[in-house]
Amino acid sequence: MKVNKIKSSKSLAFLLLTIGLMITCMSLQANADTYDFDYQNNQSGQYITDGVEQGDTYNYDYGNAPGVDFDNENYVNYHDEAYVKKSVKEVAGQQGLFDVTLDVKGNQIDNPVDLVLVIDYSSSMKGEKLTNALKGLQQFGEELGDSLSNGSIRIGIVAYNRTTYSTNGFSTDIDYLQNFLQHTAESHSGTFMQKGLMEGQRLLLEQSRPEAEKMFIHIGDDSANRSYLPAENATVYPNTGKIDDYNGYHTSSYTKAFQTANPQYHTTSKTSTDSLAVPVSSQVVTDETLGTIVDIKESNFTVYSVATAPSARGEYIARNLATAPANYLTTDENLSGLGSALKEIANHIDKTIPNGTITDPMGESILLQGVSMFDNSHYQLVGWRKNDQGAWIQAPEIVAAVQVTEANQTISVSNIALGENEKLTLTYQVRINTESAEFQGETWVLCNGRTTLTTGSDGEYLDFPIPSIKAPVVELKIMKKWVNVPDAEIPDQIEYQVKRTTTVSAESWQTSDSLTLNKGEGYQGTRTKVPVEGQNVVLPKYNNQGEDFFYTVEEVNVPDDFESAVTNEDGTIIITNTKKETSSTTEPSVTEPSVTEPSTTEPSTTEPSTTEPSTTESSTTESSTTEPSTTEPSTTEPSTTEPSTTEPSTTEPSTTEPSTTEPSTTEPSTTEPSTTEPSTTEPSTTEPSMTESSTMEPSTTEPSSTEPSVTEPSTTEPSTTEPSSTEPSTTEPSSTEPSTTEPSVTEPSTTEPSTTEPSMTEPSVTESSVTESSSTEPSTTEPSMTEPSVTESSVTESSSTEPSTTKPNTTDSSMLGTQNNQSGSSHSATLNASNKTNDKKLPQTNDEKASWMLVLGIMIVSVIGGTIIIRMK
Repeated sequence: MKVNKIKSSKSLAFLLLTIGLMITCMSLQANADTYDFDYQNNQSGQYITDGVEQGDTYNYDYGNAPGVDFDNENYVNYHDEAYVKKSVKEVAGQQGLFDVTLDVKGNQIDNPVDLVLVIDYSSSMKGEKLTNALKGLQQFGEELGDSLSNGSIRIGIVAYNRTTYSTNGFSTDIDYLQNFLQHTAESHSGTFMQKGLMEGQRLLLEQSRPEAEKMFIHIGDDSANRSYLPAENATVYPNTGKIDDYNGYHTSSYTKAFQTANPQYHTTSKTSTDSLAVPVSSQVVTDETLGTIVDIKESNFTVYSVATAPSARGEYIARNLATAPANYLTTDENLSGLGSALKEIANHIDKTIPNGTITDPMGESILLQGVSMFDNSHYQLVGWRKNDQGAWIQAPEIVAAVQVTEANQTISVSNIALGENEKLTLTYQVRINTESAEFQGETWVLCNGRTTLTTGSDGEYLDFPIPSIKAPVVELKIMKKWVNVPDAEIPDQIEYQVKRTTTVSAESWQTSDSLTLNKGEGYQGTRTKVPVEGQNVVLPKYNNQGEDFFYTVEEVNVPDDFESAVTNEDGTIIITNTKKETSSTTEPSVTEPSVTEPSTTEPSTTEPSTTEPSTTESSTTESSTTEPSTTEPSTTEPSTTEPSTTEPSTTEPSTTEPSTTEPSTTEPSTTEPSTTEPSTTEPSTTEPSMTESSTMEPSTTEPSSTEPSVTEPSTTEPSTTEPSSTEPSTTEPSSTEPSTTEPSVTEPSTTEPSTTEPSMTEPSVTESSVTESSSTEPSTTEPSMTEPSVTESSVTESSSTEPSTTKPNTTDSSMLGTQNNQSGSSHSATLNASNKTNDKKLPQTNDEKASWMLVLGIMIVSVIGGTIIIRMK
């Protein structure tokens, strides 16, 4: 049992080894006739080994590359049968455009050929038809040319109708052959096709050279109407595929032996008066003729069938006569196309490339110009023939029958027939798809996939060496600059995007993903790649039409208080951010004189007013002596104040008797809109005004003692006024001339975004009087209701006040908080505007947030402390 298993295993191993060797041999045979060119695939790209670089092209080193045979013109030599070359070059003056050229040369077959022309010479063979036949024969001889002259090809002719006419041998003299057709052969009725075929067969078998290839060419309409009677006891063969069905015709059996010596014959004519004619159906004549055709093909002849306007039955016979589908040709009834048909046959007789086809697919990332409408405006096809001096001159007839087509970026060139000293060139144009996300700049890209030539019907593939091309890329230098920006406010990094224009493809990217420039790197960078949808892509110099890309950058998330501009200086793209500046404009006011009636102000109860939280050191005012002064009634013009943005201001020093005042320090604060109850005040009438300087009558003022007070205007950011605290003061009643004060309407000033209704204060005109030091009872202040006003935010710089000595002064209408632009403006509008203003001023960095939080804390502490002090007093 074990012995049998061992034997079985050995048998299986031997079988597998045999199959492996057979496959190897088949592979070697399949590739024995073509060169397997070697290609590199590395960081430099894909390119053929043993090539030559020139600019953006890389071609095979024709004539020098090892392991390949070249002819004397440095073409790759395939066994002296076909010579090929493929190259690429840049098109001058057209960026990114390349010419790809294929060159193919043929050669001449030196093997001897004996061929016979069997021609249907019925009664119609006269006039134009005969003339065309003679002309076709002449063209056939010219095409064979040197092959006839040197005797390698010989021609015999058999003409038939109801009888046959033969040259009874072969000749190389075309004139002799033309004379035979014109004067020896006679046209008659009847189409005894079988007799003509048998005579041609006999000529090849008995008169041809043993070493010569035997070729059989039939010319006629193939409408056989006569045939020989089958031989007695002839073998009948079932049709097992020797005869193909066509046009609905079928032959089930046939015979190959006939009574050629018997004068009787079968005919399809029902009215024949010939006593030797035996009427039969056309099917009988057809099958008997096909039996002879099978016998001829079994003689190993190469048979061509040129059908002249055949009927359906004639085509059935003619197609079965040709030894290959490609060997079936047609022409018109008058034989005007006979010359072309015979020329095509001649190509197969003496040309090494009788019916060649080139298949040329484009490489990856290669754009064929004119794709999907690839006509002769997008390629150049030229035929060439070498003259006696050895120079190539154009020969259009060589490419007259060649067809060039394109589908799916693959070019096909068919019907190529090239012999000795003949060649064709095909040139077309390509570009690299620089807009593809897979594009790699300065990297070799193969122009094509595998490009092959087949020389004939044997299907043998001969390879072309494939060239490569590449395209350049650019490098972007990017710099960031800051104008009017302190170093502390410059962020650690910014984000930007690279953009490009002049793209061609709809799928081409135009805006990259976000990139960064870092402060630590001096806000400078160089880019050869950018991220697009998460994939790094290079920056090609030009687009798919050879136009330069225009690259620029754009910063993203630019703060509102900055203006961003992009410029290009000496190849460097510069992003410049400039901080916006704020300016203020205030119009002067005109005040008319006002007459102040004596008024009595009752103690008012006022809610704590909303004032900026401030830290004020208590000031101590030394007793001062005021010189008597005469105060004239002040003239106050009504004033109109436009909303304004206040520039940094400096408060003019007031004239005061020497006093000592501690400077006050006010922290910046945030002002929230507040609601204040109206204050109880004696009615007064004041016109809206900004008070001009007035002249006051001299008054005598006794030294007074003043408690520490909350003093001095301070520099504040837009804020919400928190409650202020005032020390009670003691004052002697003063004698005041009766004064009449007209009501004043105060326009809103463009100041800090606070919400405060201006208070109504009675400015008075005082006659000269002597004021004794007096004590005034502390007033009880009731909460005042102040309408919120809408004011534009302003930036006010710190004002400085110097201690001074009081002189006769001008008293303006006093205002609490900011002036209103419009009396009775809505509370909601005030909140909205204030909120919008605060939103724009929100800090942008964590450091700024911390500072604002610190200020807010101080503000809250100050407000609470001030409130406690007021209530305690």
